[in-house]
Amino acid sequence: MLQSARLMHTLLMQHMTQFADFSTAFTPQWAADWLADITAVENLTTDDVHIDEVAETTTQVLKAMMAARNKWAEVNFFIRRAFANDASAKGVFGAAAYSKVRGNQLRMIEFLRALHGAATDHAAQLIAAGYTQPQIDEIDTICTTLQQKAGIQTRARRNRPKLTANRILALNVPYRKMMEVSEAAQIIFMDSEATRKMYVYYPRKRKKTEAENPVQDSQ
Repeated sequence: MLQSARLMHTLLMQHMTQFADFSTAFTPQWAADWLADITAVENLTTDDVHIDEVAETTTQVLKAMMAARNKWAEVNFFIRRAFANDASAKGVFGAAAYSKVRGNQLRMIEFLRALHGAATDHAAQLIAAGYTQPQIDEIDTICTTLQQKAGIQTRARRNRPKLTANRILALNVPYRKMMEVSEAAQIIFMDSEATRKMYVYYPRKRKKTEAENPVQDSQ
């Protein structure tokens, strides 16, 4: 749509005299304002770009989840070594719950938080088994990273409908002006079929939308 609007704006400037004779509403300033509207929308983030941004946040969350699963495998090795003869102590670290949380971001965050607490409480035994304090501290670091990445992903997903709605509203501003020019051109150039056709907008096929939002979120 924006490409068509720019093309029609160029045509309008070429035929400004005819349009001004037809209506005093068509002035160089009106044309300049229309061009500014087109440029403003072009500078907005497109839906495709936002989809890519959401996909990138998902990639980051998946990496953080993998780091969390790898960390559990590491910690669990030393838990079994430190508490080889104490099954009840091993249960404090949440081993039984791991299979239920390994694929869920929020549950994994809770799991890591509890795991860090348990590892801190039993740091002496784990360290005696060969683990280190920095390795214990890393549990909390991984938990924090996962929480941050998951939050960014959630906000990106929630913002998409709002950004799309705002973009559609912005698109409709130059779109309506383009329709004014197109409709006026059909009258101004009624004796020139070739010129009239130059002012016709042919939108791409799209799903039916509400009358108040005639423009889809595309360029």
